[in-house]
Amino acid sequence: MSEESSNNFNVSDSIASRLNQMIGEESVSSFSKRCGISESLIRKYLNGSQPSAQNLVLISKATGCTIDWLAAGTPPTFRSDFTSGNIENNEVDSDEIWILKTYREANVDQKHAVKMLLK
Repeated sequence: MSEESSNNFNVSDSIASRLNQMIGEESVSSFSKRCGISESLIRKYLNGSQPSAQNLVLISKATGCTIDWLAAGTPPTFRSDFTSGNIENNEVDSDEIWILKTYREANVDQKHAVKMLLK
């Protein structure tokens, strides 16, 4: 008996379920555009097809979820959950999380300005 069947673990059903969570109330059409993946392919994933590694990355980037969670259900669900933990044994506060999120969304010039300010 394989490990998959002994654990009653079906990866494609799990991916479909987690993908549904990421779509939420959004239309599949809108979600597919946000991810950069065709609507028909997203619908195939929702029906149990396996996404390619490249499409897992696109979905992860569009939703903020981790690839590990999307592919296998391994926590944490969101990449931002990594920043809510402990960094070098110092607790991270909400300002630091906001700064990190804002920096990640900044353009190259803005990132350069922040680096210069911190020097």
